[in-house]
Amino acid sequence: MEVVEDDDGTPIAREPVYKTCPRDIWVDIKTSVAAQNQVSQIVNRRFNSDNLEVTMAKNRNSPTGYVINVEYCVTNLPDGSTEEPQASFETVQDTLPSTVGATVGQDQWRASRDSIPVHLNRSRKEQLQGSGDAEYAPSNDCDSNPVNYSHDWSNIPAGCALTGYPAGGSATANGTFWHWDYSEYCLITVGHTVKDPDSTYATWGNPDKSSIDGYVLDKVEELPRDYALLRTHDGDTQQRIRSGGNNPTTDFDVLGGVTDDEIQTEYLENQSQIKLQGHTSGRLSTFAVEWEGLPSETGFSRVIVDEEVCTGDSGGLIFDETDDGIGANILGMIARDDVGQTRCITAESIENAYNGFYH
Repeated sequence: MEVVEDDDGTPIAREPVYKTCPRDIWVDIKTSVAAQNQVSQIVNRRFNSDNLEVTMAKNRNSPTGYVINVEYCVTNLPDGSTEEPQASFETVQDTLPSTVGATVGQDQWRASRDSIPVHLNRSRKEQLQGSGDAEYAPSNDCDSNPVNYSHDWSNIPAGCALTGYPAGGSATANGTFWHWDYSEYCLITVGHTVKDPDSTYATWGNPDKSSIDGYVLDKVEELPRDYALLRTHDGDTQQRIRSGGNNPTTDFDVLGGVTDDEIQTEYLENQSQIKLQGHTSGRLSTFAVEWEGLPSETGFSRVIVDEEVCTGDSGGLIFDETDDGIGANILGMIARDDVGQTRCITAESIENAYNGFYH
């Protein structure tokens, strides 16, 4: 922590800034976190396995709005063998409770939530040749049957699922991006969901097609920077946004990106509503709640919104539609999620990183 002092060396006092939220929401979040910790303790005590991961995700059917997920991960190794938890899936399933309850607060502020669901899911990790790290490829997301439309590279719009090749990873297209150096439309997504450009597995497209549809031109995953530039090999790429819900059509033209100054004035100070969209969560209404300007890294900023995303939403977009309801301007890209909130890299940061602009 840096202590700011005046010319005489006296610390400069400032008014403290407090964030507040409705008490019921606070109880829901805190009891869900406590429930996650309970399940983690059960898993660690009984199994002590790196291939069992306990997470928390939004679920509208839970009394708190959150569900505790336990991922039973099987790792596919480069030699064709697999690595999995020592305990069988059935043993883990029999050990875990179907629901948990938790209590938070003290005295008159004490509150409880019961029947928070616990789900056990199968998932897969793909370990690349020559790497000790495995890439996580979930078997499902927040919902038991998430809507996942994979579009060919020739017409992939913002908000659609990107299906990884050959490992089958999952992400969301952020938006089309005109790149001056290549004089063509490229595609933006988040960096942590794609392979390195110089790896054997650089392709990121439709694995059902015999030809390569596109590939990774550039990837940055040096936190907090986290973005990638993909080549589409097609001049007919749609500069549009996929419709929300179950409709795989498009409904907005991407007109451009919103500047950092506009985000701070219009969406933070004036609290204008914005849309958040990922292929798992769909399209949600939200508000900007915090600004993360990083002065040590010139030209890079993040905005935090008060909506939580799910696995597979990474790379998605936050945007605002125009008054005529025809076009939309992109504010940024979904990068990382926190409990109840999501960090988004701003559109201006990505335009600074790559020589181009959203369109």
